[in-house]
Amino acid sequence: MRLHKIWRGWLNASFVNRITTFSLSLTLGVSLVVGAGSYVALRAQIEAAIESGLATQTHLIERRLSNNIMQASEELETLSTNSFLSNGMVDSQGRDGYLRPFLRDFRLSLPSKEDASLTLYDFSGKPLIQISPDKVIAEDAELIGQAIATGKPQVRIITQGNEAYLKLVQPVYFPPTQSMEGALAVRFQLAPLLAGTGIALSEGQVLQLHAADAVVSQIGASRQDILRVERALKLDAPFDTLGLRLTLSSSTRDAHGPLDRLALIYVVGTLFFLPLVGWLTHRSSRRLVAPLGQLSATAEAITRSGAITLPLQIGGSNEVGRLADAFGQ
Repeated sequence: MRLHKIWRGWLNASFVNRITTFSLSLTLGVSLVVGAGSYVALRAQIEAAIESGLATQTHLIERRLSNNIMQASEELETLSTNSFLSNGMVDSQGRDGYLRPFLRDFRLSLPSKEDASLTLYDFSGKPLIQISPDKVIAEDAELIGQAIATGKPQVRIITQGNEAYLKLVQPVYFPPTQSMEGALAVRFQLAPLLAGTGIALSEGQVLQLHAADAVVSQIGASRQDILRVERALKLDAPFDTLGLRLTLSSSTRDAHGPLDRLALIYVVGTLFFLPLVGWLTHRSSRRLVAPLGQLSATAEAITRSGAITLPLQIGGSNEVGRLADAFGQ
């Protein structure tokens, strides 16, 4: 209540105070509107540019990752129809003589081929030859059995500790008769596969590979204040059943840093600029209102003595000057 009285007293004291207050309020209001509008517009432009860049990166990563997986699948399918496999499976002596070296020399066109394991199974699902042995063979007996029973490739995401693997099982046929002889399985780690796409991630970016609703592999550390772009992998059967998709996220903190510093400079500059505006307005308004003060003093003198004792020294063609001339006449 006391502050309200002081404020009303300040405004009612003179036109100078009213003009100064109006000028400061107008300057502060315009500064806030212009500053806030510019900040919001620039922030939206920065985020749109980041999101556009993420979309381009995600598209490139998706294409390269899909191509790597499908190429490995095609190579494994070609290997499964090689007569070396079917002949070696029924020839126990030739199995170790030429089939094992043959499989050992086989390399998939994968960035993570050093971590890949290759296993040959017979018709009953028993492992015959293991190259870089798979430590989770027992857990995938059902997967091997499905491939042999259906004669169709089978695929599954396997999690072992903190690592995730993609396992592909390809049925093995005897080419002349197309009879089922067994299965050939390959397992490779997903993290090197993501890193092997050749797309360098910037600081603050996180690349994740999802299968269904779970994150199976990730490159980069999770951070807050991020923009996220998602893209599904375009894969043929049987990989389409996994629901693989990529998400690429980027922190906006580093991108917004210069804008936030600019906003801080703008606010501090506005606060320093307001006193200058108030001083200039107060000084100018006092010169503007000074003739009215002189006219008021003359009117008070007439009230006391009934006559003008001093001539009015107010001139000019503005409104105050014309009022003084009319009052003097």
